[in-house]
Amino acid sequence: MLSMKASAAPAMFPLAPPPPPPRVVQLLPLPPPAAPYNKYNHAVAAPPVLGVQIRQVTAANYEAELDAIGSLLARYPFVAIDQSRARGVASAAFAAKLAAILSSRRGRGELTWAAFGGAYDFAYLVKMLAGGRPLPGTWHEFVAQARALLGGRLFDAKYMAEHCECADLCGGLRRVAARLSVQRRDSPEPPPPACLAGGKSHSACRIYTAMRRRILYRDGGASHQGLIDGLHH
Repeated sequence: MLSMKASAAPAMFPLAPPPPPPRVVQLLPLPPPAAPYNKYNHAVAAPPVLGVQIRQVTAANYEAELDAIGSLLARYPFVAIDQSRARGVASAAFAAKLAAILSSRRGRGELTWAAFGGAYDFAYLVKMLAGGRPLPGTWHEFVAQARALLGGRLFDAKYMAEHCECADLCGGLRRVAARLSVQRRDSPEPPPPACLAGGKSHSACRIYTAMRRRILYRDGGASHQGLIDGLHH
């Protein structure tokens, strides 16, 4: 008859402690827009909400479109990016125009740049604005150079969603947008290829805004500044 008993010798690899239970994060509803006030502290009528218009930008009109964006940066200092440019603009010409616009607003406050899965988007912008020089070798150096060239803070909505301790926010842009109820409602069909970058950047902006207001509201997402999916783990 074979008998077995526990050995008193310690295990070579001690058992890891059980994982903590998943944290449930409540999605707060978006607050209603506050009524604007004039200089006498009297409420005034809010301006009408304008629809989002996605414009095709090619080599034929990129200068005019960048000028239009530059004129809006004083009032709307949030920039969402996604690369696509099918009838592309020469990178040197685009970089020169963008650099001139960014230089013209120095001293007017920081911009906020947001993307979804933005490693290539931010890297492409930095490489263009740096004149094609090799990218920095470390994440810290890259973020520092990006802030200097872009004149503002960098956020990646995908990284924010995947590292907010809310497990059901992992996944691609459409899934996260649907989970946060910020998917595009202006078009039930996928946008055509020429508008793909515009549609994706719009969704990335809405995800970033929803993350800041409804989930990372304690610090407005500031703790995720410079943390880019694919560059920071």
